[in-house]
Amino acid sequence: MRIAIVGGGISGLSLAYYLRKAHPLAKIDLYEKEERLGGVIDSITEEVFFFEKGPRTFLTKKSCELLTLMGELGLEDQIIYADNKANTRYIWTGDTKLKVPTTLFEAIRSPLTKGMFKSLITEWSRPTICEDESIEQFFNRRIGCSLTESLIRPMVYGIYGADISELSIKHTFSKLKDFEINNGSLTAGLLTQKRKKRPMGSLFTVKLGLTHFIHKLSKKSDARIYLNESIDKISQNESFVKVETSLQQEEYDYLFSTLDKSIKKTSITVWNVGYKSGVTLPDAFGILVKNPTNLLGIVFDSKIFPTQNRSREETRLTVMTKNSAVLIEDRLERLLGIKKKPDFLVVKEYNNALFRPQVGHKKEKKRDRRIHYFSSNTHSKVSVPDIVKEAKKYVETLVL
Repeated sequence: MRIAIVGGGISGLSLAYYLRKAHPLAKIDLYEKEERLGGVIDSITEEVFFFEKGPRTFLTKKSCELLTLMGELGLEDQIIYADNKANTRYIWTGDTKLKVPTTLFEAIRSPLTKGMFKSLITEWSRPTICEDESIEQFFNRRIGCSLTESLIRPMVYGIYGADISELSIKHTFSKLKDFEINNGSLTAGLLTQKRKKRPMGSLFTVKLGLTHFIHKLSKKSDARIYLNESIDKISQNESFVKVETSLQQEEYDYLFSTLDKSIKKTSITVWNVGYKSGVTLPDAFGILVKNPTNLLGIVFDSKIFPTQNRSREETRLTVMTKNSAVLIEDRLERLLGIKKKPDFLVVKEYNNALFRPQVGHKKEKKRDRRIHYFSSNTHSKVSVPDIVKEAKKYVETLVL
């Protein structure tokens, strides 16, 4: 069997791995237009500071398939769990930073959760709407405008880089929408969930960097990799799929495309900032912004995974903005009181990188004869653990 995969990000590599497991004798070719694999996954490992340019942390309780995959790749000894400081998060309100409550006592006292208990008590009696709507409309109805503005808006900006008025609840928080439809309310839906044992650590990553994970994944898939090779034309008939590039033409029995078609995406700029000494951060995961204009949030890398620090005195943080038109040092001084010039600064712009499902979004069909589609446009997932889970499930149910 001859299989082609278009796209060398986590979607394409996960497909290649699980297709190899299902079809050990298949010939698998993977085409990637860039000079490296991994897509937005990219680690800085050769500099004075260690950084991830893209994703860096994964929720342990939602990463069963990813952890299993890493085990199969021999990465068990590379998995490190976040420091307990990562359980603390802040939200910048415009003039001060407020701690996101993590206990009942904190929730009672925090300005961020003012009115929360009244909203939760009355939430079960609010009418159910089965149709898709924006995240803003959904949470305004269920928990009220105040909590939506204080907590939901900054959280969603941190995940999708887009406003809650633009995004579909059905394709972003589908489980919560299902709670409303099937149980009548969020509170009733949450009460039906079985309480799971707390995992070893709430967040984890790969000590040597996620690029190391990508390298192991591509090697284990045993696919022939074509880098710097864009697809010029794809055609098919009853017998085969033909792939044409500027360098070659190949025929395959099946082709899997991980490229999103005609879907809106959000651009984001990532700033990796390092200080050798003299800078102190709060003991926390980071800061989100309540009403973001350009600045979306700041992640305190050196606090979350201190074992990735190259020295005890260093400070590492990652700033996320909508674009590069921002005076980053001014923002760091305002939010964190940092007046020192960075010893290390790398800026990476990701154009049209984040899936942005709008209300009414329709998933792309998953198959067209010999061509299969696997992307955010078919499964509506954005996180690495979710994409790995979807790839595994997709291949397991696939009949070739």
